[in-house]
Amino acid sequence: MQIMRVKFQVYAGRNEFSFEQAVNNCALYDANPASVHSALEMQYWLGGRQQTPEDAWYWLDGTPFDYFKWAGGEPNGIYGPLPLCVLSNYFCCGGYWYDNSCAVVVYGTCSYICKKAPPQLRRRLIFKKG
Repeated sequence: MQIMRVKFQVYAGRNEFSFEQAVNNCALYDANPASVHSALEMQYWLGGRQQTPEDAWYWLDGTPFDYFKWAGGEPNGIYGPLPLCVLSNYFCCGGYWYDNSCAVVVYGTCSYICKKAPPQLRRRLIFKKG
C-alpha cells in the first residue's frame, strides 16, 4: 500500500506478537512500525514509544509526535514494565490508542504496519554553456 509516496507493508497474521517482534520484522524491510500523522495511517501496533514516565512519546522513525488519538484516560502507564508502546485498537474501539508494555504479547493483536520512507529525490545541477 502507498499513501503520498510513503510505502506501507501491512502484516496481518493469525498469531499474537509483541511490539518488539513487530520492530524486528519491519527491520527486515528496512522500515519501522508506522508513525502516524493522519487518521488514514492509524491502526495496529504503531511505532510510538516512551522510555520512562518522565520522557515524551516519540516515533521510532524520528518524525515529530504531532498526531495522536489516545483513548480516555490514556496513556496511563499501568501495563508496565517500561518502555511503553502505542497500540491502536481499531476493530473494537474506533482506532483509539492505548499504551502497553513493548515486550508483552497482547491478546488479539495480530497486525502491525511497517512504514518505509520515500526515496530521496535526486537533485541534478544542469549547467548551461554560454
